[in-house]
Amino acid sequence: MGTSIMDCGQEASALLARLSTPSRNRYFYGKLLDAYHLELEQRYGNGKRWLVNRLSLGTGVLCGLDVVASADGGRVRVSAGVAIDGLGREIIVPQDSAGIDPAQPTDECGRPEGPPVRGDETVTLLICYHECEAEPVRAMVSECGDEQECENGLVRERYRLRIVRGEPASPVIVTPEQCTTIFGQPPNGMSRREVVCQTLDVRCDPPDETCVPLAVIGLNGRGGVATIRRCAFRRTLYSNAVLFDLIMCLAARVDECCGGLAVRSLMIVSGNNQGGTVGEPLAQPLVVRVVDGGAPVANEPVTFEPLPGDGDVGADAGSLGPSFTVNSDGGGLATCPVWRLGPTPGAQRATARIAAGTPSLVTFVAKAGRAQVDLPVVRAIWPTNAVTLDAASADPIVRAWLENFRASPRLEVTFNHQMLADHLQKPDGWLRAFLLRRQDERVVEARRMPLQYSGAAPSPILGQAGFTEVFAFGGAAPGTTTLFAAGAVPSLTHAAAARLEARLLVLMRAEGGNIVDTGTPARLLDAEFAGTRLTAVEREALWQVGAPQQFPPNVWAALVDTGERLPQSGDDAEGGQFHGWFALVL
Repeated sequence: MGTSIMDCGQEASALLARLSTPSRNRYFYGKLLDAYHLELEQRYGNGKRWLVNRLSLGTGVLCGLDVVASADGGRVRVSAGVAIDGLGREIIVPQDSAGIDPAQPTDECGRPEGPPVRGDETVTLLICYHECEAEPVRAMVSECGDEQECENGLVRERYRLRIVRGEPASPVIVTPEQCTTIFGQPPNGMSRREVVCQTLDVRCDPPDETCVPLAVIGLNGRGGVATIRRCAFRRTLYSNAVLFDLIMCLAARVDECCGGLAVRSLMIVSGNNQGGTVGEPLAQPLVVRVVDGGAPVANEPVTFEPLPGDGDVGADAGSLGPSFTVNSDGGGLATCPVWRLGPTPGAQRATARIAAGTPSLVTFVAKAGRAQVDLPVVRAIWPTNAVTLDAASADPIVRAWLENFRASPRLEVTFNHQMLADHLQKPDGWLRAFLLRRQDERVVEARRMPLQYSGAAPSPILGQAGFTEVFAFGGAAPGTTTLFAAGAVPSLTHAAAARLEARLLVLMRAEGGNIVDTGTPARLLDAEFAGTRLTAVEREALWQVGAPQQFPPNVWAALVDTGERLPQSGDDAEGGQFHGWFALVL
């Protein structure tokens, strides 16, 4: 029987999230303590403890659980520590975790979900509570009367690490606006207790995500770790001893205030956590408030200043510079009307500061993305990626294409833009095809299949909208070997034992202006598409193949279905490489 998973997915969590009146055993002499009642005893104790954890401690990290990258940046691991999940359950990591791939998203059960993350995106690493059964023992009595002889005798409370795309929700529970309302001047006739009660909405519902965010990981475009941001996104549950010391620190500042020293503070009102385009202004201005003991401060100079490389600020688009200073108004508000982001995609920061205060400086964060440009991409290719074309197929399209494979085989490529005719007519500079056959378990033979442009397709096989161009196999170029020499391809009527099994690899390279559209200005093809698991080194070696050449078996093994599908090609940047394949059974 071995180890088996008990809870996995949203249904198990949804049951625990519901508020319900608890039930506990009532004991009396002669009461039968069967499996149900003993489990009821455990559920009662666990449920009460988890409810108190969730509604009093909250969800977050109690200690440890640092996130570090491996030496090569390809994996991350989590150190020992303790956390409380969104349902109040304790998550205990007794020792450093095994390394996991930060570029591979996973589902609620920790299984790979979808293709790996491409480009310089961000992912979130979460830790989740996980139960599994273990330690099988012989069952003396079966509750169903069947022949089952073993049952697991333990429930192990463990954890699982999960990778999801993007950043988590803000860990802030009380917003700056709520802080301003609570610690501002209370309305006439209201106590501060009433203001807090009306401002904060304390709900019994658990958070939407029961797992605990540990860090946001920035990837470097090759699936490796570029940055690990921990403190900005995780919630930390501080001990009473730490909270007491913080209260003592606050009391000391109150004493300073009451002793005649003015203590001012600066807080963000709006404009934080915006998204924008590199080199362009944000949609909303940056607004802060200056207060002293909860009362607004007028005429306080506030200086807004982006970090180096993170753009310019100013009163309008014509007065942008490295800093912008403005006095607060009668309500204590100071506004920076324009923040134009810097040229680098990713998180950018700008500070606002006053001469003295607690705090005297706050930081605005914006996420800068690339400008959206309508780039040419590959919308479709026939034969499609990872398809197997079998001569025994009943599909008339497949059979017709294979019958023509000997006489006039062709490749159809559909673009979303009209591409420059001069480049289409010279495909060798950006488009190449290779036939791969296994000689034995250790050797794969690859041979170049020359391509010639045959013009636009009058009736594309796939019917994908766009501009479908046809490239015919044949007309050997210098240094290449044509596939269709006498005897190279057997007749389709041969017995199964004599059938040809091969894979055809299609490579595209968009670089140095070798394949552009007809627009003004002309745009280089955004070719990025990973339809194989070939490495960059292997693709480079194959690109250079002319006459038949031998390769190790890992090249054949890399031609698998990666899950990538057209028309989702490109990475919103000009250039890149397209690599796809299809199988032939003749």
